[in-house]
Amino acid sequence: MDPGKLSTFFCLLCFVSLTNGQNKTIIGCYYTNWSQYRGHPAAKFLPVNINASLCTHVYYMYATIDKTALGLKRVETNDESYYFSITKLKSTNPGLKVLLTVGGGGVSADKWTAVSYDQQQAENFSQNAVAYLRQHRFDGFHMNWRAPTSRENYIRIVEAMRSAIDKEKLVDGRERLLMSVVVSHERERLLLFSPPQLAAAADYITIAAYDFYGAWSNKLGHHTPLYPTDAEPSDTDKSQHSAVQMWLDAGIHHDKLVLSVAAFGRTQKMNSSVQNRPGDPAEPALAYSSTIDGLITEAPGAFTYFELCNLENENWTHVFIEYAGVPYVYGLDVREDVADQLVWISHDDIQSLTEKAHYAASRRLAGIMFWSLDNDDFTGTECGQGKYPLLTTINNVLSEDICAFRTWGLSCSSCGDCKGPRPCDSDSGECPRGCLPGWSGPRCDLPSDNESEFPLIPFLLGVAGFAALLFIIILVAICCHRRRVQDRPSEAENNGEMPQMPVNISKQKHNRSRDMSSQIGNQPASSKPRYDTFADVTHRPEINRSRDMSSQSANQPSSSMPHYDALADVTNRPESIASHLYDDLEDVRTDGNQVSKTPVLRVESGAYADISEATSGYNEHISGGFVAGNKKHFPATYLTPAPRMTAKPNRLILSV
Repeated sequence: MDPGKLSTFFCLLCFVSLTNGQNKTIIGCYYTNWSQYRGHPAAKFLPVNINASLCTHVYYMYATIDKTALGLKRVETNDESYYFSITKLKSTNPGLKVLLTVGGGGVSADKWTAVSYDQQQAENFSQNAVAYLRQHRFDGFHMNWRAPTSRENYIRIVEAMRSAIDKEKLVDGRERLLMSVVVSHERERLLLFSPPQLAAAADYITIAAYDFYGAWSNKLGHHTPLYPTDAEPSDTDKSQHSAVQMWLDAGIHHDKLVLSVAAFGRTQKMNSSVQNRPGDPAEPALAYSSTIDGLITEAPGAFTYFELCNLENENWTHVFIEYAGVPYVYGLDVREDVADQLVWISHDDIQSLTEKAHYAASRRLAGIMFWSLDNDDFTGTECGQGKYPLLTTINNVLSEDICAFRTWGLSCSSCGDCKGPRPCDSDSGECPRGCLPGWSGPRCDLPSDNESEFPLIPFLLGVAGFAALLFIIILVAICCHRRRVQDRPSEAENNGEMPQMPVNISKQKHNRSRDMSSQIGNQPASSKPRYDTFADVTHRPEINRSRDMSSQSANQPSSSMPHYDALADVTNRPESIASHLYDDLEDVRTDGNQVSKTPVLRVESGAYADISEATSGYNEHISGGFVAGNKKHFPATYLTPAPRMTAKPNRLILSV
């Protein structure tokens, strides 16, 4: 077999056996209900612009909290209409899940406190929230409280929501609602989320791994770097990798963590054109009014991707930070309202999101959250890269990187030509960009912690399970084939004739001295049962006879009788064959149609016979074509097993 095909087979086998057909990779897409108000055609975003095939989950932002009614309520006047439009997308993508996001800037801390300060308040809110989600056909609750003021309040509302979800009576084939939360990347807030309790209550935990720097910062820095930058040795926590590792170290399993990525850039004001590297001084904005805003969207302190991709003239310089895996651009903003301001913008592009998708795959995270649909070039008119270039990149990388995503470091080439994790430099021992010093294994993108080591036992169990299933399938196929052969009518029977009865005896032939017609001549032809098969007779060595032959063969010298102890695998035996069984004819008789002994032998279908008690020593060795059965008649005169032998057979012995 082609080694490439073999490796592909084991790659897919490991993927299937470890995922058990579930834990589908999340590609979450944020829909923002305020982007409908943008005036520019390339910026105005409506539910009709969503490509549901690029998302596994859509998160509707935002709903708010009604403190008085202890429930949820819409923010925009047309939200409920858009609820319906977006949940209707499930008809085109049946696997799509649509969740309602609650929180963000529209939900102040006092609203969260109002529904979480005691158990009864939390339970009442949660029950009302579940009813609201069902009313509007949502599939889950996405809680965005990234700056909790109280650990107790936070975990109380999370657990109350999960309890209300679990207690809901599911009808009409409904699935359980999903419980999802957004958490901060900031280490100082980690304990406020109570990670062990959060892990037990939430289905997925999305890390908001962006906004590490922005217009508020007093030095230049990338707002969403994959890895820490060398220019910021004191800020090693300010990277997506650091945030992921922090939550893993807190006890959250990798398959619950979702990494968020941004389709927007953060703007900062530069002090001078020569101070343009991460870590150089920046002029912080004291208010939104003093930020550098988007060219089209006019978003405070932010550029969308479709605005950034157009910054190609001589005023702008593009740089890719190799060790951090992200780009930035700086230059002179010549718009009149900013008075030729030097601007530094950190952002993501196709190259950096390729790196991040590979990272999520190699860390076996639950998936990626994309902020947001309206920030990508969703019309395909601005960047010349087709519709949704960033979101499409994430989809392509994760689909190509199936090996790295779920098979713990198997070579990506096992599943085809994809640009997955890279091996360490064997000569220098150094890892290329995308890997950190101290990481172990033949692939330096795999962390040295136990969570990321190759799970040999589950892999072997998966292989063994597949082999067992294959064996069972083959066995069933063989049994079915044999049964079909046994049940297939003979050619003679199909023609309405009595089939011939072939006997395969490898030694000398014995001329029968009996006239078979005398045995059955008086029996009407119509009463003769028809049978498909006859004895499969194999030659056995002759044995010394210790008993007198019956009267039927008394006149024939014993030495001249060619006795063959045949291993008779007999089913559907024709009546007349009984006339050929003429060995040791004592103590076995039939009385008309009634047998005189307890039946111990049965042909599978057709005739029946008895064996005398004198043969009881052989009964336990009978395992072939005859088994125990009810009293039946056998139109033969005699039937007896062969005499006792030194070597006991393991099937019924007959003499022919």
